[in-house]
Amino acid sequence: MEATDGYVLQVHSIERPKNIDAPFTLCDPIAAQRAVELAGKINVPFRVALPTYGYLLAFDKTGKFVGLSAEGPSKSWPDGVQVREVRSDPLEMSRLVQSWTTNRPPTLRGIIWYRLPTIVDNFNWHWPTLGAIVASRFPRESFRGETRLVETGLVEINLVNDGELDLSSRLVVEVRWSRNGGARLVASDGLHGFTMLNAGTSSITFQNQSQPGRFAAGDKQTIGWLRFDRNCEVQIEAKKF
Repeated sequence: MEATDGYVLQVHSIERPKNIDAPFTLCDPIAAQRAVELAGKINVPFRVALPTYGYLLAFDKTGKFVGLSAEGPSKSWPDGVQVREVRSDPLEMSRLVQSWTTNRPPTLRGIIWYRLPTIVDNFNWHWPTLGAIVASRFPRESFRGETRLVETGLVEINLVNDGELDLSSRLVVEVRWSRNGGARLVASDGLHGFTMLNAGTSSITFQNQSQPGRFAAGDKQTIGWLRFDRNCEVQIEAKKF
């Protein structure tokens, strides 16, 4: 080690899981902190590599590990395969970065991120997330609903992730409209995994499925539409549940 002028300390990896119920993580922040402290005692300049990526792990009917997939198109698994996701936690990585910004070994010269975001990598962070962490900020979570009048009486319901974190929570979007003008709802439907609930004479609720997909930071998605017999004022509220 003394013969080199620097090295990269990698604190992320994944071990082969014993079964589908086994706990696993890509980067244990406590172990990473300890590794950096030990590396600092070697007195050789180094950079620490942190993860931004994730994996989809596959298990057979008995819970035995059979494979994994990462960046690129989703893999087609055989019938009966069960899958679990494991991803690097942006908030945990942000805490590490902020702690090393204020208190780090003198030989820690920087951070290397593996991997940088690309549009074809479905299991990586997106640029808003990484950008916030690089700026030594905790990525903020923010989302909202919005409406768009497509044509007379036809209202599109959109969900906007205007924060810096991907969303994987169950979400509910409540839509209300005024009946003062005599408008009547004549048709409606949910899109992209959202279904309609509690349809009434002046309100309707859109809710995503019990196992939602990941709604990326910066994305906008149409989750449903409403058809009225005339134009009317529509209000919308999006929240977790």
